[in-house]
Amino acid sequence: MKKRRILRLFLIVAIIATMVSVTAFAEESKVFKFGVLAPLTGTNAEYGYGFQVAVDLAVKEINEAGGVAGYTLEYELEDSAGDPVQSADLARKFCEDDDIMAILGDYTSGCCMACAPIVDEFECLLLSPSASSLDYPPMSKYCFATVGRTTDEVKYFCTGIVKGYFGGKTLGIIYINSDYGTINAQYIQDQAEIDGVDIVAQESFLDGETDFSAIISKVRAADPDVVMLIDTGNIDKIVNQIAKTDWDPKLAILGPSTSVQLIENCGENIEGATTTTPFFYDESNKPLMDWLKSFEDVAGYAPTLHIPGMRDAVYQLAQCIQMCVDDGLEVNRNNLRDKMEIMEMDGLCGHIKYNEDGAVQKTYYIFEVIDGDWVIVVDRPEM
Repeated sequence: MKKRRILRLFLIVAIIATMVSVTAFAEESKVFKFGVLAPLTGTNAEYGYGFQVAVDLAVKEINEAGGVAGYTLEYELEDSAGDPVQSADLARKFCEDDDIMAILGDYTSGCCMACAPIVDEFECLLLSPSASSLDYPPMSKYCFATVGRTTDEVKYFCTGIVKGYFGGKTLGIIYINSDYGTINAQYIQDQAEIDGVDIVAQESFLDGETDFSAIISKVRAADPDVVMLIDTGNIDKIVNQIAKTDWDPKLAILGPSTSVQLIENCGENIEGATTTTPFFYDESNKPLMDWLKSFEDVAGYAPTLHIPGMRDAVYQLAQCIQMCVDDGLEVNRNNLRDKMEIMEMDGLCGHIKYNEDGAVQKTYYIFEVIDGDWVIVVDRPEM
């Protein structure tokens, strides 16, 4: 009889231990999965690959530190190729997967705007570190953008660079004929009118073009004080073809920010060119410089503004997960969106706090290429 009682006790203890073990395993194995849209191929592939490296580093860092609120992070990456139709199709694929709780990306405003109706329909958060169009975030309460708004940035280009830094009175514009290019060109026109800057030439080109000699000649004939180039993937080609002439215009470049690859591809041809950015690699900022080294070790090049912004996007998701758990809420799509609306954090790219439209307002530095490096020449002028 005593042996039977001991056996029963042993079985009960074994069952309880198994239940505890299973419960602990279930708790330890909670996974938070999100999707990433990025142009891994095409003219913006540099930035797409940067997105991939930034996400991977952030996920590994968070998971190796124990995850967040009992969750480990996983992500699924898809190549949008910078095409709005393809990006929208992939966003739908993510949204139809109930395991995907949020989407990070895409790179261009055009792609994000194509995705907006889909994430709105499926009530799934879409957070882009690079979509700067004023029209994108208001398209849905599920759309957010951490980069500054284009309308804020063009003031620094027109008022800060063209009129202020260069003292220019006339402007020529060369821009890509895409949503990104046409929207920014229109914003530049609007701000130029306010600033009293006369646009004397405006020429567009299609993505994939390789010969820019005709439009360069047209803009040159108008003899503008400053030439503005608006694009991300073709700037080096335009700069190098301008250099083949005996024309040496003052350049303001809207798109690639302080891209190191742009300098590598253009060499001396890009000396004196200017741009704006709300962010730079401050050597006194140890966490930022540590991250920069980690990124360069993997990618082999220095990232521009949008890449650490993608790292910050992963940490924003992590903070929203923590906020849901702290408030006793289920970690689901709608609760994550609600927390994103009110979250606030200091990331590698500065302070992040969303306005009522789901955008972040930023101030900008003015940079110039001097002796082969991007150098701050104006520290966030008042606009």
